[in-house]
Amino acid sequence: MRVNYLKIPCEMAVFALREHEVPKVCSYAAAQFLYSGKAKLSDRSARRIANEIGISQSTVYRHFNWLLDRNWIGKDEVNGWLFFRGMDFIHNIEGWKYSRAAVMQKKDLLNVKAFLIGAVISSIIKTGKGTGTDRKSRRSEQSRFPISLSLIQKVLGVSRKTAFTYRKIAKKKGFINMIPNLRQVTGITAKDIRMLKQNNAESVTVDLFGSNESVKVHPNQLRTNKGFIYAQLANLITSNIQLRKR
Repeated sequence: MRVNYLKIPCEMAVFALREHEVPKVCSYAAAQFLYSGKAKLSDRSARRIANEIGISQSTVYRHFNWLLDRNWIGKDEVNGWLFFRGMDFIHNIEGWKYSRAAVMQKKDLLNVKAFLIGAVISSIIKTGKGTGTDRKSRRSEQSRFPISLSLIQKVLGVSRKTAFTYRKIAKKKGFINMIPNLRQVTGITAKDIRMLKQNNAESVTVDLFGSNESVKVHPNQLRTNKGFIYAQLANLITSNIQLRKR
């Protein structure tokens, strides 16, 4: 029986992006949508997957070789079958630890990289790491949450530039929304900011207006507007991806 959606392990999303194996994961996911666990060893299965995700048939065969080597699929040449391992099986053989998964619709196959990026960011939101702690919470996926580029860098093992590009891709395809996070600060003047920049200061600690909190920011994150000073903090992000447990 074909499925209407897949629960993609969030660790699979991290793996695909960190190891640059997004196309192979996409072919695997397409097979999960198209076949109920197995398919006949023929050109037809590769052709159907190729047509579904817009790649060549020869590329699908290359992906099959990788999936076979990884044991994500099996092959019975005597009886002519390909076996597509289930998500739980792969979860175990890869040694992934957590049950959190992102709900993928079939249409998401055409924007699979953006979906996987969105899944990772959604998982960060759900975990609550954006606060700078590992404290878990029961925030819904629709909560606004500050996610810094440095956190995306750390989770995916990429450069700041790549983290910025990834976030932009997920936003463009509608998997996340971003809201600027400007906070008024006190204890500093426009003249102070000019001096800090001239001296190439790495950071400055400022107090948040109306709060007992303070934040450390780079001078370039400070803005002036009508005599008030504002700090450009990590963008607030909401997720449009549903998370579930496997």
